[in-house]
Amino acid sequence: MQKRRILLLTAACAVLAGSCAGAPQVRHSDTGWQSDDVFRVRAAGLSEGGGPVSLREFRAKKAAVEMARYIVLEEFTAWIILGLDGGGPGYDEAMGRVKHEFAAAASKGNVAHEEYDAGGNCLIIYEVTGPCLRQSLAKLRNQMGLGR
Repeated sequence: MQKRRILLLTAACAVLAGSCAGAPQVRHSDTGWQSDDVFRVRAAGLSEGGGPVSLREFRAKKAAVEMARYIVLEEFTAWIILGLDGGGPGYDEAMGRVKHEFAAAASKGNVAHEEYDAGGNCLIIYEVTGPCLRQSLAKLRNQMGLGR
């Protein structure tokens, strides 16, 4: 019965999504750089504790968003130090600079897509946007002497 309800709901969502001409469609594979201004990551949040499904989903989504923000900063750091041999002091400096420069952008991101499993666990696509975001990272890399 529940599977049938889910199938009907999924079909209804597909029809509604198709009727919204021009509405952007988010696919699960849409992670990484979408443009020079948009970066997306995938993150998961676990439903911990009991309570109603809505409360478990709320907590799981909150955990997924926190994880996504962390992943964004890690990805930006990795992008900056790409080509640097090993982690070492360069990594620590880069992480500090990235947090200083991009933590606000990461925290202002939004959830582009979310889905939940039966246990209330959450999977999201988190999107960070900013004018010339990729160029800002490249500029920081160059300032640190890590440009190629």
